[in-house]
Amino acid sequence: MIRKSFPLVFTALALWACTPTVDVRGNQPAPEALAQVKVGETSEEQVQLLLGSPSSVLTYGDETWHYVYQKVSTVSFFTPKVIDYSTVSIVFDSNGKVKDISKVGLKDTKSIGLVSRETPTAGKELSVIEQLIGNVGKFSKDTKGK
Repeated sequence: MIRKSFPLVFTALALWACTPTVDVRGNQPAPEALAQVKVGETSEEQVQLLLGSPSSVLTYGDETWHYVYQKVSTVSFFTPKVIDYSTVSIVFDSNGKVKDISKVGLKDTKSIGLVSRETPTAGKELSVIEQLIGNVGKFSKDTKGK
């Protein structure tokens, strides 16, 4: 009986291990709440009541609040894949009223490739033996706390 059910249990565990895990991070404002935010009318306090606390606040230039949202799918040990992404930026004027609202979604982003070049450094690379021989005599015994 156990031998007959082993393949079934093994297959079920293998399929369960390949089920994607979806992680949701950040704060995505509800479209209805975001529609209530009006340029020139809505104050910082009203924005916080409608949308909640921002993910980040810029401390230089005009005060800007960012609401960042990301949904990521991970299957087993493979590289995670971004399923959904959005950023809502709200800029306030000096009177604390909304000056500008901008939205960026996953379709607006671009993939940037990494550069594989390495920056050369001065000096030469030493082998393990050269490093060990170079350290001979550089260490002194600490006698009685001196």
